[in-house]
This record gives sequence, structure tokens and C-alpha cells, in this order.
Amino acid sequence: RTFEANASPLARGTLYFDQARARTAFVHDLWPDIPKLVGGIFAQEELLTTEEGCFAHPAQMPEAIARRAILTATRPGEVVLDPFMGSGTVGAAAVKTSPSRGFIGIDLEAVYIEMVANRLAGAAPGARVNILRGEAAVCCP
Repeated sequence: RTFEANASPLARGTLYFDQARARTAFVHDLWPDIPKLVGGIFAQEELLTTEEGCFAHPAQMPEAIARRAILTATRPGEVVLDPFMGSGTVGAAAVKTSPSRGFIGIDLEAVYIEMVANRLAGAAPGARVNILRGEAAVCCP
């Protein structure tokens, strides 16, 4: 295992993997719509960063993964709940799959709540979205 201790702002500690010794396929080998991880970073166009170029949230995933789960487990008109919404990937995928599909997201960190509210307002204007923190609810029009 090699761990990059002195990573640049957009890179993070990465576990380098010997694909020749792998016993299973990678997700992007099975599902071509899932972006390939390169050095621990995926889908640059989806990756949320700060103005300084650092990760806006440490645990982001491709929207295509969330979209598969949402389309498998819900119907249009139903509501998707993400109790640990982080960067809002599940919410963005939910509102993009159907204008009638709702989203409720919960997080403890105010900075992530604001980031997700902005992300979802741009992803699907007019979507049914509720973002909760403690007892306060912020509804995005």
C-alpha cells in the first residue's frame, strides 16, 4: 500500500492498487455510465470543490451510482430520504430523474446544507426539496 502524504489540494491520500492481482471487476467495468476513479478522484465535472480548489466534501460519489439506486427503489412521485446528505449527490440524482420525485436531506453541518441547497436549486428548479438541520427546515422553491 502506498499512501500519498503530500497531496495537492485536489488530490487526497490514495491507495494504489495492483489491478493484475484484483479478483473482481471495478464498478466502471460493469456499468459504463459510472465514471472511472483515477487517483481517488472521479468525474471532474461532478466533483464539488471550494474556491481554493479543495474538496467541498470528503465523501462524494458519482451521481450515476445514486441514480441507479433511486430508479430501482422508487417511482416518480415518491420521496427519496438521505439522512446523511453530505454533498447532496443523492438529492441531485433524485430530482434529476423525475420532476415529481421529491427529496428530503438531513445533515448536521450548516456549510453542507447551504452547499446542497445551492446545488439542488440549480439542478432542478421547482423540485420538491426539503433540507433539514436539527429542528429547522429549509425548503428550496
